[in-house]
Amino acid sequence: MESPAPSGMLATTDEWAPEVMKRTERWDEGVEKSNFFVDTLLSIEGSNVLSEYPRKHALSKVDTTGSFDKVAKEHKRRGFYF
Repeated sequence: MESPAPSGMLATTDEWAPEVMKRTERWDEGVEKSNFFVDTLLSIEGSNVLSEYPRKHALSKVDTTGSFDKVAKEHKRRGFYF
């Protein structure tokens, strides 16, 4: 698929629908948790959010080149990343 923005489609059977759709039933809770995480991430110097903020959904585009990526290159146990 090709689109100008991240998008997707989900198909399921009646058997799996209750399991798959639990996230949408608690949408506000998920957004609240996502914004809490993003707030915490922004407290780390060099981390930025590239998506609209505050979030209205739980998916976020973040830039960690000035924080986690820098540590991954310079730390003695390098190679770890966020």
